Amino acid sequence: MKKIVLCLCLLLVGCSKKETTTVCALTQENVKIVNTIIAQDDQVIKQTLENEINYKNLELTKEDVVELAGEYVESYDLEGLNYSFEVNEEQLLETITIDYSTANVQELMNIGLIESVEDAKYISLKETLTTLKDTGFICE
Repeated sequence: MKKIVLCLCLLLVGCSKKETTTVCALTQENVKIVNTIIAQDDQVIKQTLENEINYKNLELTKEDVVELAGEYVESYDLEGLNYSFEVNEEQLLETITIDYSTANVQELMNIGLIESVEDAKYISLKETLTTLKDTGFICE
């Protein structure tokens, strides 16, 4: 009897979904992006983007940046999506968090936060990492 219970416990533990965290980063002339992805097996369940944008080199004023970021606050007001920003004298610091368990993927596509995915039942970690690496991100 103990062997049966032990085997069932091992089977249940072995079948549980494994949660992983992958961090991808991209640094370009005026932008640094850190993309943290939490997934269970191949399914992305949460994603956080932290962007640092040096707006001074882009010849934008602090007021311009605050106005632009304010527009994102309005368009990113969706369930499962959290957008916040801070502006200092040289940089715009943004944090975008997507909880895919509550977010509507179609709405995220409509506002341009994720690429169009046809007939996808979930956001694939493997495909996401391939896309990020193809655009220059380094993932660990």
